Amino acid sequence: KCQEQMKVIEDICKPRDYKPRYSSDQTLNKVRSSALALLNWKHKIPENTLMIHEKRVKEHLKNVKGISNISAPDDDSICPKLLQEIIDTDYRIENPDFIPLPVLLVHSIYNDEEKIGEFVRGWRRHFIESVRPRFLPEGWSIDHDVVSNCS
Repeated sequence: KCQEQMKVIEDICKPRDYKPRYSSDQTLNKVRSSALALLNWKHKIPENTLMIHEKRVKEHLKNVKGISNISAPDDDSICPKLLQEIIDTDYRIENPDFIPLPVLLVHSIYNDEEKIGEFVRGWRRHFIESVRPRFLPEGWSIDHDVVSNCS
């Protein structure tokens, strides 16, 4: 029910072109997943899948980091230190224009008595449905007038 209420809030205030706080760099996320697999489960991965992971990581290290000498001293595998660096890389991209939904909500109902009333009554309804209080103050009602000082 709480998710339903949040959906209602989002519908009230979220613009169509709303973008979340973070998006993911999918390519970097795949490289990170490959590095994680190579570091932790290399001995369990089938040879063809292992080659795909190694190729992905090597291309990333060469193209993005400019590193071509990536092998560990004792074999042809990728150095664990480099794999850990890739795993620790943040693949999320922060949206510099992000505006939190509560701020959007306030802006969308600000100076509009009717919208403020709808919002408050919606939360009152949500409170009754989710908490199901047994005792309420005398006169308390979902539809009781909402008073704001936005005039």
